[in-house]
Amino acid sequence: MKRVAVAAATAILLLARPGPAAADPAATKEAMVLLRILSYDRYVSRRAKSHVVIGVVRDDGDPASRRAASNMAEALRNTSRGVTVAGKPVAIVEIAAGDLFRDRLRDLEVTAIYLSSGLDGELDQLNEAARAHPCLTFTDRIAYMRRGVAVALGSDDRQRRITISLDLEAVRAQGAKLSAELLHVAEVVRR
Repeated sequence: MKRVAVAAATAILLLARPGPAAADPAATKEAMVLLRILSYDRYVSRRAKSHVVIGVVRDDGDPASRRAASNMAEALRNTSRGVTVAGKPVAIVEIAAGDLFRDRLRDLEVTAIYLSSGLDGELDQLNEAARAHPCLTFTDRIAYMRRGVAVALGSDDRQRRITISLDLEAVRAQGAKLSAELLHVAEVVRR
């Protein structure tokens, strides 16, 4: 009788234990839109080798930046399972901003990067690395666009849909060419 009670208690504890954390719903929406935008990039297959690699960039010294990057990376992993872009599978990597950032982009064959919050002090060198590698840059910070990020994802007033802002000069400088269909649904921003 005690064994049955212990087994039942163990089963209840295992079932009650939380599973892996689900990605933030806002990050999941952004991840879906980011993947869709990459599918509208006519040059993505030129930049991608065997995989379309999306690097999620964080500032390791900033806990909020680490959390935001982790949430977005998880959302991208969940959303990209079984998805292909330009006929290639999608891979997600997390990258710390810093001295070796440009080398990491090259070594990991990164195709696009998502810049999380907390990167204000590193933004110029991150954008320079994105142009040199080249890879398309994304963020959810509209202020980052004024400093060279190509695509900013936001939300409408009711947070029902994701808005897309594009800096076409930065898009071209980062080796991408977005199709006209995307330009019709996005806001084109000029610096």
